[in-house]
Parts: sequence; C-alpha cells; structure tokens
Amino acid sequence: MARHSRSLSAFAALICFAGLNGCSERASDASSDAAQLRHGVSLADRGDYRGAISTYDLVLGHKPQNAEAVYLRGSARDRLGDRVGALADYDTALRLDARLLPAYVARAAIHAERGDSAAAAADYRSARELQGNDQVH
Repeated sequence: MARHSRSLSAFAALICFAGLNGCSERASDASSDAAQLRHGVSLADRGDYRGAISTYDLVLGHKPQNAEAVYLRGSARDRLGDRVGALADYDTALRLDARLLPAYVARAAIHAERGDSAAAAADYRSARELQGNDQVH
C-alpha cells in the first residue's frame, strides 16, 4: 500500500506541475487551480487528508469537470478509509477522463479489497492498455 500511495503522490505532483486540462479558461484561473491542487497534494502528503479534500472541493466548486481534482479527492477519501466515497470519485473521474490511469489502478484496488476480482481485473486491464498505448493522463 505504501508503494501505491507514493505513486499516487508522484502522479498528483506531475498533474499539478504540468497544468490542468481545459485550456479555454484564463491562465490565472488555471494557475490558481494548479496551485490549489499542489496545496491539496502537499496536505495529503503530510497526512491531512481532510484538509486536502477541502482544497480539492474548492477547485471542484468552480470547475466540477476537473477529473484530476475528483481523482485526488477520491485518493484522499481512500486514505481516510472512505471506500464508498473514493469509489464514487474514481468512477466520476473516469467518466470525465477515461485516460486517467491512476484512477483505474486505485479503483481496481478497492474492487480487489471487496472481493470483486472481475471488476478489479477489468480495471487493471484498462490501465495496462492505456499504459501500453501511451494514452495516460
């Protein structure tokens, strides 16, 4: 699980430093969103998952279609043990961006934990296909 959380943190940092999808918004808004996401990741890295969730909710309050923010919120919920909330966020993130590889991996882990090996295998397969096609976000 530690390796999983380190890779999630690394992915989250990459998202934040690379900027956000949706270039039609003003640069200052995108910069603000990126800063908010970086702050949320920083809080999560320090174990303040509730603070991270609040920060991601701020971004989602004005940009509800931000798949990365939804995924990151799910990751924080997952770390708090809220598997139902995490699963809902991973589902939403993947509806918004079907190429969000870490959401497949995280969702597969929850499915596996719940004993749903078919759903876990399907998500792992999707993740491998994305990785193999270099279509990862």
